[in-house]
Amino acid sequence: MPTCDQCGEKIEFRYMDGRPTPIHQNGGWCSGTKPNKAPRNRGWFRTPEAFTDPNALCPVCGASVFYYQNSFGSRVFFDDLGWPWPKHPCTDNPIAQSAKVKRLKKRKARKGASAFAANIYELANANECDGFIEAKFRSLTNMLIVRTFHFPVANLEAAGWTLDDLRAAPSFVIRKGIGQTVLEFISVRTKQVGRLVVSHTANP
Repeated sequence: MPTCDQCGEKIEFRYMDGRPTPIHQNGGWCSGTKPNKAPRNRGWFRTPEAFTDPNALCPVCGASVFYYQNSFGSRVFFDDLGWPWPKHPCTDNPIAQSAKVKRLKKRKARKGASAFAANIYELANANECDGFIEAKFRSLTNMLIVRTFHFPVANLEAAGWTLDDLRAAPSFVIRKGIGQTVLEFISVRTKQVGRLVVSHTANP
């Protein structure tokens, strides 16, 4: 797999206007320089509290937002949590993707925050075999809690997602319903929230 000679990320070539053009697989953009180090406060932004209260100030307009960044450096900002996950309008502004993000020091606890945090997981492992995906998720509030799901690759593709989308997502909200479990995740590629429904028939 070729990599960018500037930032080192994986790329693939596509023909645009008759010329081969490198496209970054993570959906981000290349600044033309190699990153010296990971953002210092990315670890804090992955704590359970960061998923229940506004955790940052938008670097463009200064509004209180929920901010997440994956290991590739791609960012997404939300005005609120939970479906339909309203994306903050400044997310697609180039400044929002490169400027320093300030952490909110004083946060007001949201109603039902602890219950919401209990549904937040990170992807521990995901593999594809014989047309099926086995995905293991670890709770952010209790690392001993691991949930495993099996579902056809076709279901993932029908929803418009790929295994790489799952692997790149910084977090997942997992809600169990009647006969099915809904997985919601932040797509770095589309900078939107993805939704995947998993049947309990295949996951008793």
